[in-house]
Amino acid sequence: MGALGVCFDPGWFSTPEDELPKMRAAGATWIRVVLKPDRVHQRLFMKAHELGMKVLAVHTIASDFESGFSTSVARYRERYKNLIDIYAVGNEPDQDPSAAESSDIMAPVDLSARILQARRLLPDIPLCAAGFSSGQPEWLRRVAAAALACLDYIDFHAYGRWPGEAPVLASNGDAWGFGPVGPLIAGYAAYGKPLIVSEYGAPADELLNPGRYMSEMTAKLGSDPRIAVATAFTWRGVAGFYFNDQDGAPTVYLDAFRAGAEMAKKLALAKTAAAPDKPVTGEAQMPEDTFVIDPETRVYIAALGWTPRSDYVVAGGGGYVLCTEGQVWYINSDGTYQSYPKA
Repeated sequence: MGALGVCFDPGWFSTPEDELPKMRAAGATWIRVVLKPDRVHQRLFMKAHELGMKVLAVHTIASDFESGFSTSVARYRERYKNLIDIYAVGNEPDQDPSAAESSDIMAPVDLSARILQARRLLPDIPLCAAGFSSGQPEWLRRVAAAALACLDYIDFHAYGRWPGEAPVLASNGDAWGFGPVGPLIAGYAAYGKPLIVSEYGAPADELLNPGRYMSEMTAKLGSDPRIAVATAFTWRGVAGFYFNDQDGAPTVYLDAFRAGAEMAKKLALAKTAAAPDKPVTGEAQMPEDTFVIDPETRVYIAALGWTPRSDYVVAGGGGYVLCTEGQVWYINSDGTYQSYPKA
């Protein structure tokens, strides 16, 4: 399975390293931090590594020292040495300049130049780019082929996407967002690189059930084999998104992330261990009328890519049950499975 983490702005906290054990307890193994010239995070990054966490460091236009990009990369290299696990070049460069306020919008040729310079200066650190957020994977076709070849990962944002095929409802009952996340993942995966979803989240004032959305999206992204890392936005409330249990932010987001991380583990195990075309057939009979409708398990089954014969699925006993045509599948919590002929 892919790794899960959180976007983190250390500037919100007087002792940011104290937040790391809370993140780790919730299932996060990565922190995503935007580099800034006037902030030094050695202690934070060292503590993260001590806890078994990794660091995704983001170099935006605002990360530049006055001396320019190349010198800035070299200075961050000396400042953090081996404390950065992935170096991200850029953030949301593909936004429409006429419709966005981001200071990180840049032309593909400029992004290409930055990627090439970063690779020259950081030959041993994995690179990703660039927090793409327009929802248009074809934008990358305008990035120089040599620059794309330098990347170890492609990094994009998944705001406004649905975990599954079913629409997510807004608080007024209308469909919210821009459609399923699946096609977006496929579009970026077509470039042949592992993926990083560096920002995803849910605005509490728009969604009817933001907690459910966060848990389902975390499970979806964390279990997709094409995604290496997914980091939720954000550990503290910014621009209407919340992910912490302090200062009035809803704890449901923290609980939802934790639940999604656990579901992602089960999904990843089931995808590798449970194969419907290679069943293990037993003698026991499992009558359908013992099953109950469970929406969360329905999401789990849908994420496996299976089509249930009915909505009758049940979660219990540390595993999951699926009714298919003529068969009943029992998926254990460790990813092993058994199947039985339907009674």
